[in-house]
Amino acid sequence: MLSDIVTGDKTWFPFFIIPPRRLNRMLAGQKFDRIQDLTKAVNSKLPTIPEEDYQGVFRKWQIRLKRCIEGHGGYFEGL
Repeated sequence: MLSDIVTGDKTWFPFFIIPPRRLNRMLAGQKFDRIQDLTKAVNSKLPTIPEEDYQGVFRKWQIRLKRCIEGHGGYFEGL
């Protein structure tokens, strides 16, 4: 869960797998005074994101990785 990441209970989390645009739209206009409130809101929204969105983000991440490997770690615009 996101609370594990925020509180440091996990050392790494692949944030790239969360479809950012979809999550941003779901939380648009909301203000959170505490990190716990943000965590609760995100955790309630994540299960509603369709599996296809996660798959698309993962595929794009794989393409970026391949480009970085082929470019020997160089900087790329528009990845």
